[in-house]
Amino acid sequence: MKLKCLIFDCDGLMFNTEYYSRQNWLRIGQKYNLFMDEPLFEQITGAGPTHFQKVMDARPDIKEHLSEIRANRNPTIARAIEELGNVNKPGLVELLKFLKQSGKYKVCIASSSPCEYVNWLVGTIGYDYPFDVILGGDLVKNAKPDPEIFLKAAEMTGTDPEHCLVLEDSKLGHVAAKNAGMHRMFIKDLVEPDEEFQSLIEFERKSLDEVIDFLIKMDLN
Repeated sequence: MKLKCLIFDCDGLMFNTEYYSRQNWLRIGQKYNLFMDEPLFEQITGAGPTHFQKVMDARPDIKEHLSEIRANRNPTIARAIEELGNVNKPGLVELLKFLKQSGKYKVCIASSSPCEYVNWLVGTIGYDYPFDVILGGDLVKNAKPDPEIFLKAAEMTGTDPEHCLVLEDSKLGHVAAKNAGMHRMFIKDLVEPDEEFQSLIEFERKSLDEVIDFLIKMDLN
């Protein structure tokens, strides 16, 4: 297996934003006595607009308050960044430093979130990394679980899909990566993989810095 390109998801993978987003959902859910459980969050984590809309159509009680949920999401994350300095996931900076020093890989971000939001988060990392490509869900027609965003990242870097490794925390992201014909690594955030999700996982690490040893070993083979 020869890896030439790493493709990062954004929320929950690079940044601890899923935690703060979920806290926002639960706070508003409590305010209006809305039932929100783990299967709901599993369905919407990493989802693009079309898939997300289907989930919300099945939950009109939540959909009624969606504008308030959306309006409070980014301010909730912004407050956390202001208090903590950043919301980086463990090992993010260490991995980016390794990749910059190595210079062997194209490095992309492919997120279901809009580009403006992704670029905002990238600006809070505290380490200047020259990503080759940053793609948001607003730059593709079909969101995850469709493979379009990953295939576009590969195309823009001139990399064959078989030489790409997608780093993901969501089930929908793994489906998209598999459909793209790419290698997949699961780094757990909030979602506990069910049996179907487990079957999609090719590689697994506990944190982003553990990807470094994986890449070193792959390079030696």
